[in-house]
Amino acid sequence: MASRGFCNACGTPLTYKFEGDEIAVTIGSLDNPLIAAPTVQYGVESAVAWCATLGTLPRIKTDDDMSRELMARFASHQHPD
Repeated sequence: MASRGFCNACGTPLTYKFEGDEIAVTIGSLDNPLIAAPTVQYGVESAVAWCATLGTLPRIKTDDDMSRELMARFASHQHPD
């Protein structure tokens, strides 16, 4: 049986535990994801083919893609920790 952990405030999925002692943590839920590099990819049989080529695509920074005026229209509703 699997269990999942969720944020009590917003419901965001945070963890996944199947059998054993290991708990998988969603990398995007960490305050500092740089200190927790991934060690394995799960569910790769479901990956769409273009996932393998993501690293070869052109990279664009958000600041270079949107004007300051447009960026100012966005608001963060992320739970303050």
